[in-house]
Amino acid sequence: MLRLLLGLVAVAQALSIFTSAVAAGVVLGAAGGCILLGLLTPVSAATLAAIMAAYAVSWLGLPDRGLIDSRLVALLLAGIALAVSLLGPGAISLDARLFGRREIVFPHDPPHS
Repeated sequence: MLRLLLGLVAVAQALSIFTSAVAAGVVLGAAGGCILLGLLTPVSAATLAAIMAAYAVSWLGLPDRGLIDSRLVALLLAGIALAVSLLGPGAISLDARLFGRREIVFPHDPPHS
């Protein structure tokens, strides 16, 4: 669900700023689409986190048009994108279909030395 909402926000932001900032719109749209599909999720979410962090700390300000109208919202989306990048794509994703699910198994007893 987190991946779905983040991807939708990224695609909506990309569509809203596409006319004023074409390069940013293309990169945001591509990253948001990949996150929606669960394709290359760690890379696309890290890209989105970097873009949103750049929005949040930029002295140039946010684009004139767009859904994200404050630096705090951009910083919040950067944090969410970083979390998605670290959590991975999940069970319902193209990454899971293409590369298989990753499972971490913790041993019950720690090894004794």
